[in-house]
Amino acid sequence: MFIACIDNLQGFADAIESIFPQTEVQLCIVHQIHNSQKYLSYKDVKPFMKDLQSVYRATTVELAERNLAQLEANWGQRYPKVIESWRKNWPRLSSYFQYNKEVRRIMYTTTSSKAFIVSSARSPNQKAPSNQKTP
Repeated sequence: MFIACIDNLQGFADAIESIFPQTEVQLCIVHQIHNSQKYLSYKDVKPFMKDLQSVYRATTVELAERNLAQLEANWGQRYPKVIESWRKNWPRLSSYFQYNKEVRRIMYTTTSSKAFIVSSARSPNQKAPSNQKTP
């Protein structure tokens, strides 16, 4: 089994899947959130993000999809491009729901995946860089 947690660079997921067809591709939720925030009015950021948290922090994919529908009902007219982006990317944003909480924590962002790779590649006697937390 191969899991790839990636940002949404155009063509990257397709390239991975063409070489490793059984790969589970998970788009970085943090990148998707940051991309969404670029299109929000400053006064709407906090309430929108509160509603969005119910999507990506849901306990099941079914609950996440219901919450995404509610997000669309609440914000879709005001921010159609943001909702469209979540809908379009949903299959690759939601793949982490099939795993337990511990695996999800690693999968939902490329940042923790990078930290995991760095920490597992480090020898046991090697110290973490000063700008990085020890796992």
